[in-house]
Amino acid sequence: MQSQATAQEGGKRRPQRSSDVLQDYLKGLDSEIASLVAQREYLQTKLELVERQRANLQEVIEIEAKLAEMDRRGLGMPETAEERGLQKGEVAVTS
Repeated sequence: MQSQATAQEGGKRRPQRSSDVLQDYLKGLDSEIASLVAQREYLQTKLELVERQRANLQEVIEIEAKLAEMDRRGLGMPETAEERGLQKGEVAVTS
């Protein structure tokens, strides 16, 4: 009886050939490759965006440092001899 059941099951579904199994596996790999390519493109775009943000932030930091230096010097104007209290022809003496 057991052999009849096995024969009937065999009639209901055919065993997969190895080439069918390989084709299914190949389709799975193709799907995985497509997914990874899409992820790579997304990550590449995100990386470029983060690099641009970093460059912009670095530029802002440099500009702020220059502005702070200009404020420290007094509105970006270097001191003139007159502002230091020197008259024409005098030389500043520092001790």
